Amino acid sequence: MFSLSRRGSDETGGSSRPSPPLFSPGSAALPLFMAIVLAFGLPMAERAAGRLPSAHAQASLPSDADAHWWDGFAGDSGLENRSEAMITHQNSIVVGGWFTQAGGVVTGAVARWSGGTWSPVGLGLSNTVYAFTPYGNSLAAGGDFAASGPNPRARIAAWNGTEWTPLGSGLNSSVYALSVLGGSLVAGGAFTQADEAAAPYVAYWDNVGWNTFGSGGMNMPVYALTTHDGCVVAGGAFTQAGGVPCSYVAKLCDGATWEPLGSGMNGGVRVLGEYNGDLIAGGSFTTAGGVTANRIARWDGTAWSALGSGADVGTNGTVSALTVFDGHLIVGGFFSAAGGRAASNIAAWDGRDWRAMGSGTDGAVTCFASESESLFVGGGFIHAGRKESFHIAKWVGSVTAVTLASFFAERSDRGVMIRWEVAEERDHAGFHVFRGEPGGERRRLTPRILSGQDEYQFLDPQAPWTSVSYWLQEVSRSGEATWLGPVIAPPGGGSPAGLAVSDARPNPFGARTTCTYTLPEAGWTWVTVHDAQGRRVRTLSDGEENAGPHEAAWDGRDEGGAPAASGVYFIRVSWNGVTRATRLILSR
Repeated sequence: MFSLSRRGSDETGGSSRPSPPLFSPGSAALPLFMAIVLAFGLPMAERAAGRLPSAHAQASLPSDADAHWWDGFAGDSGLENRSEAMITHQNSIVVGGWFTQAGGVVTGAVARWSGGTWSPVGLGLSNTVYAFTPYGNSLAAGGDFAASGPNPRARIAAWNGTEWTPLGSGLNSSVYALSVLGGSLVAGGAFTQADEAAAPYVAYWDNVGWNTFGSGGMNMPVYALTTHDGCVVAGGAFTQAGGVPCSYVAKLCDGATWEPLGSGMNGGVRVLGEYNGDLIAGGSFTTAGGVTANRIARWDGTAWSALGSGADVGTNGTVSALTVFDGHLIVGGFFSAAGGRAASNIAAWDGRDWRAMGSGTDGAVTCFASESESLFVGGGFIHAGRKESFHIAKWVGSVTAVTLASFFAERSDRGVMIRWEVAEERDHAGFHVFRGEPGGERRRLTPRILSGQDEYQFLDPQAPWTSVSYWLQEVSRSGEATWLGPVIAPPGGGSPAGLAVSDARPNPFGARTTCTYTLPEAGWTWVTVHDAQGRRVRTLSDGEENAGPHEAAWDGRDEGGAPAASGVYFIRVSWNGVTRATRLILSR
């Protein structure tokens, strides 16, 4: 995914080497500068030209969540200049950017973090790297580099495990974004030629040569690319794609014709991604499809909508990085609030609410990558979670303040008993219990907050005898609320005695895990997979089952067949109103 091009120095107020201004009166690049002004606003254009303001400080109050920020990238253990791109590749983290050294090792503009040490990737790349993507058995990189070693690699190259190889004669200007569609490598950027033929701002490589899409390219640079629902989606500073009016975002589904996504945005798009099946766009825009969105919006295939509700939607500054981690959409950029809550350059969205990730960073966040239960963060900062962390940081563990080991509802003649157990907590004040009501409303049942325990139970004596849902509202010490659930208490009764669920094996797992469960008697059984926030990811079984042992296997994919993100999950077995669960870790 893309981070804005041409940052001449760090947004930390001088921690990196200054670069000469890229634009001057009479410069041939001045129209591009004006495009950035129109798309992203003057402050962003000034950062692109090397005139960077000092970053706002991190959140003024320390947070218990800062314990999740690792302190291993301090001083020479980090990068000597800002990072722009990251990817998980062959069990390591590959990082690209403005730097030439990583952990004190001379690497060029690309480096590998593996086993707690830094190393170069081949002979490296000679200038800034802005984008990575897997491409076949190779790793493709795009940026400003011109050559490395004996073969020229004009702004795009592929690492085959042994060396960086060129893709044709390359492109005539910067590559900012890469994606793959149908076996072809798609590149977007500021270039206007590919293999010395006209290719305005977007082109694709088909393993033989560079090509343009049927209706042509854009009228201004492309800064973001992704694939969604079988289409290529592009975002950037353009207002036309293939001659068709498209306000900063467009899709191409038939390989020939670009189409708008609704009425588009009112400002530039810098990053594209996907979350819960929706397309997510981030940038400097404030409206999407005519709706107030504030720099981040989702497209459901029909219309754009904001992330959040009311006046406090989106962020108060540019969004330039997106990823999915621990069931959350993680958003990075140059902002100090998300959803109206203090969040310094990084925030998490759980589908309903925004949450800060501790004290955040003291400079812009430009890229992400994940590995097992860790999120790697790159950008122009020198502190993360108030710990020294030079241009790269690592968040370890869950994003939420609480991870539940179990959460279930049991029905008896007294009502419904809701039980839950806390596996991990931080920055946590307590819980409220809510019952789902007709029409989708939630009614709070707890007169005061529940806190101070590892295991909880709450009786709802007025529960209806029909199927009913329950939610937990986790409240942080700063007053932020996160929803966990729901769990369902079906109609009817049953005894928990004899219902047993084994630990999953293997655990952690990457491709497939299995657990066994034993039913004391025949009955309707519902076996589901949930993420750490209680959201159902996959149904494994739903029907009448005989008494005795049974087996449930999960392949790490969601209901639609897409790979689930690395993180903590639970397999839940519900039988006759009784639920038991086992915790597992998906590590890709």
